[in-house]
Formats: sequence, structure tokens, C-alpha cells
Amino acid sequence: MRPAPSSSEVASHAGPGPGPGAREPELGGRARPWLPWALFAATAFTTTWAWGPAFAATLLAILGAHEMGHFWVARRVGVPATPPYFIPLPPVAGLPGTLGAVIGIGADRADRDALAAVAVAGPVAGFVVALPLFVLGLLLPSPLMELSGDVMFFGRSLLTGALEAALTEPPPPGFDRAAHPVFFAAWVGLFVTGLNLLPMGQLDGGHLMYAWSPRHAQAVSRVCHGLLLGAGALGLVGVLPLALSGAGWGGAELVETTRPLRALFSPVFVVWALLAGMIGLRHPPIRAPERPLSARGRRRVVAGALLLALVFVPNGIWADRRDPAPSPPERSSLRGATSDYLDAPPRRETTARHPWGTAPV
Repeated sequence: MRPAPSSSEVASHAGPGPGPGAREPELGGRARPWLPWALFAATAFTTTWAWGPAFAATLLAILGAHEMGHFWVARRVGVPATPPYFIPLPPVAGLPGTLGAVIGIGADRADRDALAAVAVAGPVAGFVVALPLFVLGLLLPSPLMELSGDVMFFGRSLLTGALEAALTEPPPPGFDRAAHPVFFAAWVGLFVTGLNLLPMGQLDGGHLMYAWSPRHAQAVSRVCHGLLLGAGALGLVGVLPLALSGAGWGGAELVETTRPLRALFSPVFVVWALLAGMIGLRHPPIRAPERPLSARGRRRVVAGALLLALVFVPNGIWADRRDPAPSPPERSSLRGATSDYLDAPPRRETTARHPWGTAPV
């Protein structure tokens, strides 16, 4: 993300481009045609470094589809926009190697219908790419791992939970499937899509809320920001005893007591709330805000709200401490890579049956 734009520019998490005859807004006052490509190359490098080429290709495909969805719709409705700018991130502490991507659009050239069209196009395009990749990630073979010590789990949305229930079978007690890189990247793509659809500031959901009601968008944005910040703070309260205990400064009783907070709230929400605040919680003015939103525009806003309900993950990625399983299974007949275990080494030798053969663990 970039610093708060001027009143005539809106930062967005997906990319629109200029309409016919419209000038692209320039970041920093000068055109830098090489910069989007340089940032994309840097992001490809950092995401590959973080989790490997399969992860990088999957995540960049989702982010790229999101950005191009904005870009082409903006061209159709005549709203000027910059190319997408990917944001590389050093791959430390398990981070995915990127903060996503942003664009700038000329808000003063968009009315409510154009704003709704551009805002919803990115999440829908990203979702169309992420969904089959998520299913593929569920079905690709991955090792069966013992849940022991400090482990991390992927939270479930309504959609991902339903897909896992339909396409996979529960692992044996005390075990779970390691996340395949394609699964991990697709999960991140869907997770970020949900966060970006929150009706807050200059996120895509904030644009949709402003298109729906310019009068109430500011109040909704501040309430959403406060709730997200509060949920993230509760997640931090849940994680802190686990971190302190791992450093030898806390007891097992406090770790157990705070488990519900870890399972319900994600500390990631604090980061997202702070980034959204940096971009700006107030939406810039648009063209003809008094003009009513058309029926098609209202359907686009409703579509964005339904997509938010489907993909939003209330607890994000969460950490826990688990005791070792009493004994390992000989085999499991799982149909795919189940639920959401991320990163713990196996403690015992076992064998897991995969859709395309049997692999040692």
C-alpha cells in the first residue's frame, strides 16, 4: 500500500487502467513505466524465496487477476488509473513475501456506478482464479504430519470450510496434512480478498460502501476499523502467552486459558487495520455523488457483500500448542490435503495414502 492519496486519487487493491482518452494519474508526479515491472519482478523473487515457485506462481496469478480485473473495467468506464504496483516484502518470519498490490484511480472522474463497477471487478476476478487453485491445493498430495508442540493453523471461511468438508476426509487424531504450497497461496489469496472487501476506507469494500451510500460510508468505515483493530488486539492477547511460554517466561495454564482468543481472533487484523488507516479511512470525493446508484450498481455492491460473507476468515492464521499423539496411524485414506496445518516437522515414521499414490512421511 502507499501513503494516503490526494483528494482526486484513490488507492485500491486491484488495478484499473485509463479509459479511452483519459490520462493515467502519475505517482510521485512523474511517469515511471519501468517501475510496475521492476516491482513485479521483485515480488516474484521474494515470494519464490519465501515459499517456492509453486506458491509464488499461484499467489501472483491471483493478485494479477485481481489487479487486471480493476484495470480493464476502469478502461471500459473511462476512469483514469495507474498500472498495478506490486509490493515485495522480505520473506522473514514465515511471511508470504508480498503485501499485495495497489493502484491509483482518478476518483473525481468516477460516478457511483463507475466506482462500484471498478471496485467489485478486482475481487471477483481474483476469486475466479483463486477458487480452482484452492481446490487443486486441497487435492494435491502432501505429507501427513503429527500435531506436536507449537503449530499454526489456517482458519476457515464459509466457502473453504465447505470445500474441505466435501473434498477431504478428517485426518487421524493428533495428525493433519501439511499445507501444499498451492493450497497455502490460494488460501492467502482468498483471505486477502475477504479483508479487502471490508467496508472500510479506500479498500475495495470501502469503495463499494461509498457507491452505495456516500452519506454513511465514513461512519461505517470508522466502525469497521474499530472492530477490526479490537479483534486484532484480542488476537495479540491470545498469542502473547504462547510466545512468552515458548521463551520460558509463562506457564501452561495461561496458554490454555487464552486458547479461545487465539482460535477466534487473528493478530493479522491489527496489521490490516493499521495499513488501512495509513491509506485513509475517508473516501475522496467522486463525480456527481448526488446521482442515484443504478439497479446494476446496487447488484454489484450486493455481489461484493455476498463474496465477503463467503470468503472472510474470522480467525485468519492462528497458533496453538498441541501434545504429541499417543500413537501414529499406519495409513490414512484421505482424498486430499485436509484442513490447515502449516509447519511442524513429523516426529514419527508413517505412511499416508494420497489421491495419486502412496508417499512416505
